[in-house]
Amino acid sequence: LARRGAPSVRPWLSVMSGAPEHSGTLLDKAFTTLGHDVARVTSPSGMTPADTRSRADTGYNPAVSVEALVARLGHAPDLFLWVEPLGLIPLGLDRAPFPTACYLHDPHIHLPSRVLFARFFDEVFLAQRDYVDAFRRRGIRAVHWLPVACDPHVHRDPGGARPYDVGFVGSLTNSAERARLVRTLASRFTLNEQRFYSTEELAAVYGASKIVANWTVNGDLTLRVFEAIACGALLVAQDVGNGQEQLFK
Repeated sequence: LARRGAPSVRPWLSVMSGAPEHSGTLLDKAFTTLGHDVARVTSPSGMTPADTRSRADTGYNPAVSVEALVARLGHAPDLFLWVEPLGLIPLGLDRAPFPTACYLHDPHIHLPSRVLFARFFDEVFLAQRDYVDAFRRRGIRAVHWLPVACDPHVHRDPGGARPYDVGFVGSLTNSAERARLVRTLASRFTLNEQRFYSTEELAAVYGASKIVANWTVNGDLTLRVFEAIACGALLVAQDVGNGQEQLFK
């Protein structure tokens, strides 16, 4: 799928519905840019996309079967790819007559549930390298490390002024240490407002920051690492390992 110029394929992409900031949306964009015919299969969502340019997802009944999806879409996929969280897992997927894979970002938050999801799929991709062996010990053999990335069309160095001494975009509710760090930085340096940002707004913040701070929840390799560097900021982060030492030397 990833090679430009490779024969076009028809993957089904199961992602969180109505969430334009979801990484599945970036995968959809990447696959489409490479010339693949992507069908998004989702559950219904009551969410209203913040970005009105995003594709609306109507979704399928959560109890839909693989056979019903094939009949509805008119073809079986060359690959069914489920991207956590909250994508559609149709009934009978574990015996589907086509290749299936999942992409799990957050095994560091709740490992047992991710292992349970992984058992439905032929191939498992993890964003966190340090959990590959944990999956293998639990009987998931076809598991691979696939770190997250960013969108080079969105996350790029704007080349202008950088009014923020430090930039940070992320949740402050799931880590007391992170919240304390951000409060300390805000008391000493010029920091961006702490609120929800769209993907484009986030890139603008990092592109206007001299430094981007990264404080992980549980030693995870985050999107922020790649987004900050792509936007030309100096990344200051913990040395968490987890593949970071392989990607950056």
